[in-house]
Amino acid sequence: MPYSPRLDNLTKAMPPLHFSAVNNTLKMSSVSPEADPTHIHDFWEFYFNESGDVSFLVDGKVYPVRSGDAIVSRPNQLHMCVYNRESLHGYFCLWIEDCPALNEIISPDVPARITFPQSEFVKLRKNLVALCLSDGSNAFDDTFRLLSVILSVAANKNYGEETDVIPKSLQDVLDYVKRNIREITGVSEICDKFFLSPSTLDRMFRKHLGLTPKQYITSGKLSCAKQLLLQGESVEITAFSCGFADSSRFISVFKNKFGLTPRAFYKSATEKPL
Repeated sequence: MPYSPRLDNLTKAMPPLHFSAVNNTLKMSSVSPEADPTHIHDFWEFYFNESGDVSFLVDGKVYPVRSGDAIVSRPNQLHMCVYNRESLHGYFCLWIEDCPALNEIISPDVPARITFPQSEFVKLRKNLVALCLSDGSNAFDDTFRLLSVILSVAANKNYGEETDVIPKSLQDVLDYVKRNIREITGVSEICDKFFLSPSTLDRMFRKHLGLTPKQYITSGKLSCAKQLLLQGESVEITAFSCGFADSSRFISVFKNKFGLTPRAFYKSATEKPL
């Protein structure tokens, strides 16, 4: 099934704000080559790591992730968790519907990765556990806890030390794809640009990201497409602008990824009930 967190009504005391929260521990092994681990959804995602040998890719940058680290991804921003090896992966995740108030609190200056000292994370964890266990019966407490988490992320200036998570050669490819996602026509273009054979490029992506170059490029185009559609562009112009061969192909790929057509996506996104 297409990836889509279920959002629950949080409170009527604020502008329409909905959230979903999970706390999970997974035993991760190697990812199937056929699986598409990329996420491109309409909500803010606040991920908090408890354990596991993982990294996190957000908008073309791969970040090391340790216990106490948080990752913030914005609506329709391409992101994914990268499993470096088989291990127990414990995490909290909050999905929050986009709204003007949230955009004001989390400014563009807030980076994707934030590192919390363990003492602060212990306090933060109490609110995360409460949100995960909430049945929605006490909107006031839920609102207070949710805002406490959001404000903790917004106020934290400890962004941690950067380390080389992936080879520079692969990061150069990701940077190029981000800059040229609309114009890129296929994997062969990347191979020619960086003097790499298709098999070498494929091994790099599978080893360090757990997906194929084609999957990554397609997801990047779909991320771009969702943003254009929300700006009011037509399906035909969006398909052309994002480098799809034709609108029929674009519609097919979009529906396979998100479970609905581009036109249906735009309608559902712009006609949400208050």
